[in-house]
Amino acid sequence: MFLPTENERVLKQKSIYQSCIQEITKLLRFGEELLLTLFPESTVRVEKNGKVSRWPTDSVIDFKYEKIISWTHRILDEAVNISKGKEYELPFDTPVLPLAIGEILLDSCLKLQTNGRDLTDLDYYFIGEIGTAVRMDNREVYARIEQTLYEVRKSIFGHLKPILSERQKSICAALLLKAIRADKVVHPAELKYFEIISDLLENNQAEIEQIEANTDKIEGDLSSAFPDDIAEFLFKYMVEIVMCDKHFDPDESQFIKDMGQSFNLDHQRQDEILQPIVAALMVKSDLFG
Repeated sequence: MFLPTENERVLKQKSIYQSCIQEITKLLRFGEELLLTLFPESTVRVEKNGKVSRWPTDSVIDFKYEKIISWTHRILDEAVNISKGKEYELPFDTPVLPLAIGEILLDSCLKLQTNGRDLTDLDYYFIGEIGTAVRMDNREVYARIEQTLYEVRKSIFGHLKPILSERQKSICAALLLKAIRADKVVHPAELKYFEIISDLLENNQAEIEQIEANTDKIEGDLSSAFPDDIAEFLFKYMVEIVMCDKHFDPDESQFIKDMGQSFNLDHQRQDEILQPIVAALMVKSDLFG
C-alpha cells in the first residue's frame, strides 16, 4: 500500500497536534515578553458592571494565555474526532485571536483532517466554522484548503514515484494533463498541478513535451496499468482536478466517465467513489465560492 498505515496516521496526528500547540505557545510567549519589556510594571484597567479595577499586566496575560491554549486544545480535539468520522461540537466562546494564531490553528486542523483520508462535506462545514471563529475571510480559507489538498496529493505522488515504472509515471503525467485540459481551458486553480506532472517526469523537458504532444493517445483499457488502489486514487484525483475550478461541464463529465471505463470501474463503483467527492466539493463551493 502506498497510503499511510493506521499507526503512521496516529503518529503523524500527534505530531501535527503538538506542533500546533508549540507554535501558538511560542507566539503568545513572545507577545508577552515584548509587551512586558516595553511596559514593565504596567497594569490593565478593567471595567465590569460599572466598577473599575486595575490588574498587573502579567496576570492578565497569563489569564488570556490559558484561555487561548485551552480553546486551541478543544478545537484540535474536535478536528481529531471529525477525522475519525465522529460528529463535532465547537466551543463558541471564541477568544479574540491574532491573525497569525488563527492561521496556524486552521492549517493544523486541515492537516489533521487530511491525514490519510479524503475531506467530506462535514469536514468543510467544520472548516467553515473554524474560519468564522478566527475571523478569516472565506477566500483565504478556500486558498488554504486548496494549498493543503495540493500538498497532500504532491506528497502521495512522492511516495508513489519509487514504486511506479517509467511507463506508469508517463501514464500518470498524461492523465493529469488530460484532466487539466478536459474542459479545453486551463483554469488558474489548475496551474499548480503542472508541478506534479513535471516532477513525475523528473523535470525532463523533452519528455514533458512528448507527453504533451501525445496526451490524446492515452486511451483504451488502463485496468492492467495500475493496481486497483492506485487506479482508484488516480480516478478520485482526476475528479478533484476537473472540479477545482468550481465547475463540472459536459466535457469534464464525459472525461470522467471515459476514465472510469478505462480503469474498468463499473458504474456502481464509480458512483461509490464519485458521490461523496461531488457532495463534498459542492459544499466547499457553497461555503467558500
